[in-house]
Amino acid sequence: MATVASLFPFHAYFANAPQPLFPETVTLEEAKRIAEGCYKGHLANMFQQLEEMRGTTRRQAWLAIGVRH
Repeated sequence: MATVASLFPFHAYFANAPQPLFPETVTLEEAKRIAEGCYKGHLANMFQQLEEMRGTTRRQAWLAIGVRH
């Protein structure tokens, strides 16, 4: 499905995955399942970890400012 494949923004992240990520013969529904699998299986966890690190950084900055005053 060329449309889904061309709109998928994480090709570089999944470069080591079995290729092609979106085979030429894939249907729209199959392409959606592939994209959702990439998100649920990998990207959601990565984004959650980034958000946790961001929260930790905010808390550290708040504590550092609070300690100085």
